[in-house]
Amino acid sequence: MSEPERLSESNSRDAMLTTNQRQTEFYETHGHNLNKSSKGLPSRLWGWARGRMKDYRRETGIKDAIRDFQLEALGDLKGKRVLDLGCYDGNSMSLHLARSADYYLGADLSTKAIDKLNAKLVGFPNAEGKAVDFLSTEFSPQPFDVIYANSVMHHFEHFDAFLSVLRSHLKPGGYVVSFDPLETAATIRVLRWAYRPFQKDADWEWPFQKSTFAAIEKHFQIDQIQGFLGKSKWPIFLTLIPGTHKLVTRMGVRSALHDYEHANQLGRPLWRCMQVAMKLVRNE
Repeated sequence: MSEPERLSESNSRDAMLTTNQRQTEFYETHGHNLNKSSKGLPSRLWGWARGRMKDYRRETGIKDAIRDFQLEALGDLKGKRVLDLGCYDGNSMSLHLARSADYYLGADLSTKAIDKLNAKLVGFPNAEGKAVDFLSTEFSPQPFDVIYANSVMHHFEHFDAFLSVLRSHLKPGGYVVSFDPLETAATIRVLRWAYRPFQKDADWEWPFQKSTFAAIEKHFQIDQIQGFLGKSKWPIFLTLIPGTHKLVTRMGVRSALHDYEHANQLGRPLWRCMQVAMKLVRNE
C-alpha cells in the first residue's frame, strides 16, 4: 500500500470512529427500536412497514431460509475462534456460536447491551462479550477463523477502509458470514430516498449498492451469496387490502422459491432483492 493510500485509509478510519462514537451515544440513549418510539408520522410509518416486513418474512418462511443459509455458511465451528460483530445483546444465533465455537467473542458499541449479552453467556466458559469499537486500537485480539456480521457491514460509509480492517481480523482462509440490506432495486431506492430526511440513524445507514460488491471482491472471495425479498417483496403490498392475508402468504412462499433459485449470484435477480446474505472468504 502506498503512502497516500495509507493516509487515506487512516483518515477514513478516523471518520468511522467518530461516527461510531455518535452512534454509541445515540443508542445508549434511545435504544435500537427507535422507530417505535419516534413521534413523527414518517418514522411511525417506516416503523410499521419494517414491522410488517418482519411478520411477512416469518409467515412465508423467509426468516427460516435466512437462518438456514447462515448456518450452512458458518459450518462446523468446532475448534474455531468466532467473532460476533455488532451483536448488540445477542440473539439465538449468538448462543449457537457461543455453544459451538472453541472461543466466542461478542463485540458491540453498547455497554448496556454487552451487559445483557454476558448475562446470557453465563455457563459458557469459552464465551464473552466486550463493549468495544473493533476499528479502534483497543481492539487487538488474536485473529479469528470466523466473523459473523449480521446487519453490520452496511453501517460503514468508508466501506473499503472498513473491509481492510475486517480482513485484518481474520486468519488466512478465514471467512465472514454477513446479512445486509440492498439498495439496488429502483423501488427500494425511491422509498429510502423519501424516508432518509426523517431517518434518525441515517449517518450510519449505507445499504449496499452494486459498487459495494466490487469493493468486497478486492478483499474477499464471495464464496456463497443469496438474495432475499426480490420477486417475493411484491405480495406484501397487497396486505393493504383487507382480507388478503392468506393470499399474500401463499404468493410470498411461491415467489420466495424463485428468489432462492435465481438470486444466488451477482446479476439482475440479485439486484431486485431487498436483502443479501453472503459467505466471504479472506483473499490470501
